[in-house]
Amino acid sequence: MNSRSTWIWIGLAAALFAVTFALEKFGAKPPTVQTNVLPGLKAAAITGIQLKPAGQDEIRAVQSSNTWRLLRPVAYPAQVAAIQNLLVALEKLSPAHIISGAEFRSRTNTDAEFGLINPQASIVLQGQDERRLRVGSLTAPGDQVYVQVVGVDGVFIVDADWLSLLPKSGDDWRDTALADFSTFDFSRIAISNANGVIDLQFDATNKLWSLPRSHARADGGRMESSLRSLLTTRVAQFITDNTNADLEAFGLQPPALEITFSHGTNITELLQFGKAVATNTAMCYARRPGWNTIFTIPSAQLAPWHAPVQDFRDHQLLAITRPVDEIEIRGTETFTLRRAGSNDWRIVGQEISADHGWAAAILTNIAALKIVSIWDAVTTFDLPKYGLDAPGLEIILRNSSTNGSSVSNTVIAQLGFGTNRDDLVFVRRADESSSVYGVPQAGVQKLPVAAWQLRDRRIWNFSGTNVARITAQLGARTWFATHKGTNSWEFSPGALTPPNDFALEDIADRFGELSSTLWVERDARDLAKYEVTTNGYSATVQLRTGEKFTVNLGRHAPSGYAYAATVVDGKMWVFEFPIGLYELFMYYVVAPYNPT
Repeated sequence: MNSRSTWIWIGLAAALFAVTFALEKFGAKPPTVQTNVLPGLKAAAITGIQLKPAGQDEIRAVQSSNTWRLLRPVAYPAQVAAIQNLLVALEKLSPAHIISGAEFRSRTNTDAEFGLINPQASIVLQGQDERRLRVGSLTAPGDQVYVQVVGVDGVFIVDADWLSLLPKSGDDWRDTALADFSTFDFSRIAISNANGVIDLQFDATNKLWSLPRSHARADGGRMESSLRSLLTTRVAQFITDNTNADLEAFGLQPPALEITFSHGTNITELLQFGKAVATNTAMCYARRPGWNTIFTIPSAQLAPWHAPVQDFRDHQLLAITRPVDEIEIRGTETFTLRRAGSNDWRIVGQEISADHGWAAAILTNIAALKIVSIWDAVTTFDLPKYGLDAPGLEIILRNSSTNGSSVSNTVIAQLGFGTNRDDLVFVRRADESSSVYGVPQAGVQKLPVAAWQLRDRRIWNFSGTNVARITAQLGARTWFATHKGTNSWEFSPGALTPPNDFALEDIADRFGELSSTLWVERDARDLAKYEVTTNGYSATVQLRTGEKFTVNLGRHAPSGYAYAATVVDGKMWVFEFPIGLYELFMYYVVAPYNPT
């Protein structure tokens, strides 16, 4: 290539560079691509929305204090989430394609093609400024839709997914919740049902419900679940908003059930429920009179509110909600358990060694007592027929508080237990003196009436490795298992099966740790009433030192445990025998010789 040609090419390149630079520097800019159909729109700033679905009434909703309410076609609470979801979708709505104004105007049949003269929906958004949209037809594939913003030249083609958020009628945006407890205060509830009128009052300080008419405690757990059932109830169908509707036809005049919420003397919410729907008896008619709307809801949600007043009463005899530092028991003898540490208790003024678990067991057993029957309007003259003029057992719970150098005891609760009838024991709370309750006798029998019942429950204390022989006796018959070594046992002659070494090892260990499940009687003289006799079963454990320990077994107690008797501290004690050891002994020591 000669030098002349080279300079020609260099000149052409320089000219091309100059033209390119000039175009980029001074030429026309390409049009900006619009990323949002409604630029600058913020869903949170919208305070009103009007929507007109094709062929339907206008829907209008306004926001106040983060709550949306419908104004048209009927005044009613709105579904906040449904409206917010639509507004967020409009905020994010972006075009897949834009048809310019010139191109739009050049089309000859725009209504048929775009559906914007008679749109499927018109939307007006109100906030800092007003935005208006027309929603036209779907595109030919059906996955996009034409949208026009009033005042903006051209037409947008957007994905059609958001159309599912548009309500087809006002009912689609109605709040289907039966009641929203966050929107009103209440401290009283009046229930009117087929059983009568029930008044309930809530003590916000102590978080307790009561029945003021009968001066009784209400079941807080039941109230919580009953209120939750209303809170989770949803409207199945809106029937009518006609203010002149025939309420009697819906069973709402008078209502079959009415629940009134009030705060002080002001009614804050009223719910009325009528008869079952003829075509679907699982549903019933209901209304909130303040909204003049009749709708249907599932009848099952109302079941707790149709109950009689007795079902609303607290059937737990005593809920222990404060720390207990002293337990005074007045039974066959009077004694007091006093807390001496976080988990340590002492029997005041007695030498007896108390089982550390007894105080907790007493409180647990009291809390577990359930009221089966109730007698109200009881006077002092009525007490003798319940055995409560002189209770056979009284339990007083106290809480201690320190003020400087002085210690004061406050009574938390006082219970008096009288006579029994039909497996129930009559009991009376000092703070509810006009009522007598019937509680299961089996539960009361777990409560001590004397200090000796709190004795340390451990009876024997030796290692199973020191056991030389376990002897069983039934009347005049005896047989035994000899401990030959670890996991090695030998039966005396006459056994029908070989010994189970591992089970017998476990039995030896358990006898070494024998504890009373419950002390029944101290210094017992009449063992026959427990069927502890010379004709019954007994077990004797002999140690390698020659020392022997014997326990006699009797019939089963109401608790299901077997009665047993043995000598403790030189006296005959009756107690309930551990069920696990009983079953092991009968199966692996008794059964091989006496299978029946």
